[in-house]
Amino acid sequence: MASSSSSSSPFLMLPVADENTKKIQHLSFYNFKNNKPYNRKLPPTLKNTQFQCIGSSKGWHTFLDQTLKNPFLFNPFSQTLIHLPQNHPDITKLILSQDPSLRPHTYAAIAIQTPLLSTKLSYSRNRDATWHALPNQSNTYYDAIFCHATNTLFALAPALQVESWNLNDDSPTKSTIIRASYPRSLRLAKEAFPSDLYSSQLYLALASRGDIIVAVRYVGEFVRYDGEAVYEGDTLTDYMAAPLVCPYRTMGVTESPLIQAQDLSAEETEQAAAIRNPIGGPIAEAHRREARAGKQPTYLKDYVLSLETATHD
Repeated sequence: MASSSSSSSPFLMLPVADENTKKIQHLSFYNFKNNKPYNRKLPPTLKNTQFQCIGSSKGWHTFLDQTLKNPFLFNPFSQTLIHLPQNHPDITKLILSQDPSLRPHTYAAIAIQTPLLSTKLSYSRNRDATWHALPNQSNTYYDAIFCHATNTLFALAPALQVESWNLNDDSPTKSTIIRASYPRSLRLAKEAFPSDLYSSQLYLALASRGDIIVAVRYVGEFVRYDGEAVYEGDTLTDYMAAPLVCPYRTMGVTESPLIQAQDLSAEETEQAAAIRNPIGGPIAEAHRREARAGKQPTYLKDYVLSLETATHD
């Protein structure tokens, strides 16, 4: 999925390859809001390049050159191409702190890399010649998001621990660690999607209210035509020469807020309030008074984030 910087509606992106060379010739987008397709040609420098899409951020697509292992940014609507410093070949996701079109001199790129069995985070500011590892990292991370209002990176570590770095300084500092309790909805989902039949992937999301949300995607590794997840051995029969075709499928998505009043210290609550009201003023000050008094801040009241359960990839 992708989104245009000028629209909040997500686009579905489909790369279109040449039938003979199998190389991508242009990108096709579909806007769900107005049911309208868009075709965007690739720059001539990319037409003979093999690359992999590793995400989208701030209206830009992030790609990895599969030959040189170099990441780059591409805006299909402005046809702008930005090359980033050479990176580790195992980069799996890349996010931006700001839109390079609007903040060409202050944006930063954050890379999530998966060397061997661990996941590491690195960053590169505009015109940097190399990537820099963030300090004081945990052993691995599942996902990361960026809040441009506070210039803060949030990363999800094991045990639903959220760690953050402040990128305002020349040398980013690890600012806080939020240790959240395991939400009941995720415990119930874990029972409904046992690990011997389903794999899972965790994602972070930042709501407009300043809440940090975790979403878990459950994937059935072998799913029959009727939608039932089965074991690999169940795809074999005595009547067929080849096993049954049971491709993997997304079977469900569960979401839950990680930031709760009882999980936050007064200092952490002030930081979360700054996300919602970064400019400050009476609203932020009211949140600070509530936090110091041990009350639940107004913006942390119960809410529902609607994520439609996916039935296929």
